[in-house]
Formats: sequence, C-alpha cells, structure tokens
Amino acid sequence: MQAVQEKNEINNSNIFVAIDVETTGLSPVKNELIEVSAIKYEGTKKIDTFSTLIKPKVSIPYHITNITGITNKMVEQSPMVEEIMPLLVDFIGNYPIIAHNARV
Repeated sequence: MQAVQEKNEINNSNIFVAIDVETTGLSPVKNELIEVSAIKYEGTKKIDTFSTLIKPKVSIPYHITNITGITNKMVEQSPMVEEIMPLLVDFIGNYPIIAHNARV
C-alpha cells in the first residue's frame, strides 16, 4: 500500500520535467542524439537541471551544426547515448515529462 501512496503523492505534486534534445537530423529512426537537456520544475520554480552533449556514432552534418551550433569537435570527448540514458531516466523519475517541439 505504501508504494501506491508514494506514487500518488508524486503524481499529485506540481513537479514536472521539461526536456529538449538536439539531433543529427529530423528522423527519429535514422538520426542520433547529440545533446539532451532537462529541467525539473516545481510549479514555475526551477529545482534541478540535467544537460549533456552526446557523442554520436556518425559525424554531425554541416547543416545541423549551423542550426544547433554543436560541432563534431565539441562532442568527440562526450559520453555515448547508452551511458546517458540511464542517468536521464533516473533524473526524470516518475515525474511527468513535457517535451519541447515534440510531435505526438
């Protein structure tokens, strides 16, 4: 019963996580993440942040660098997506997610 009560307390809070990503292109299947940022809010108050560049398996196209400002040099020492995802999932926890410019 306690687990259900704790989950309900989280869902009834006004804490949520806003997420934004940058990628090597527009395809969610063919392209890769190169940056992920998340901000945890309680109402309108920022209470925590998570942000990192991500090293893709392919080079970042020139036109993507022009849009994002992220270069291949900037990500060459960054962690791979497999290292980042568990940390991001832990940061989000059970809170609702709001994604910037996401398609349904």
